[in-house]
Amino acid sequence: MQDVRRFPASPSSVTEVRTFVTEAARVETSHPAALVASELATNAIIHAQAPFTVSVQRVHGLVQIEVSDTCLQAPEPGLSELHGGLGLRIVQEMSKTWGTRFDDQGKTVWAAVPRREYLGR
Repeated sequence: MQDVRRFPASPSSVTEVRTFVTEAARVETSHPAALVASELATNAIIHAQAPFTVSVQRVHGLVQIEVSDTCLQAPEPGLSELHGGLGLRIVQEMSKTWGTRFDDQGKTVWAAVPRREYLGR
């Protein structure tokens, strides 16, 4: 089952996204899925500057998170705070896999995070 919710392009949405993801995935607020969702939501707010959609699904021991927005720019992990993209480094490290797909309405950045507690807890 997939849970989907739309959020406004507001900094306060990041907290709401974390809550939504932890409730939909049935994980603790400290779970890496919450952090990954926060980073993807922050990118949507900063780059698309428009409402965005978050979907969450539990599949085969993973939490699949998708954040869709209207921005057509591909996200790229950065090397420093000066150039941005550090949040995507976090997404890379916390996710089993992640990626981007485009359609005629924008893009979806997705990440698959192991559902078990981080570091095997």
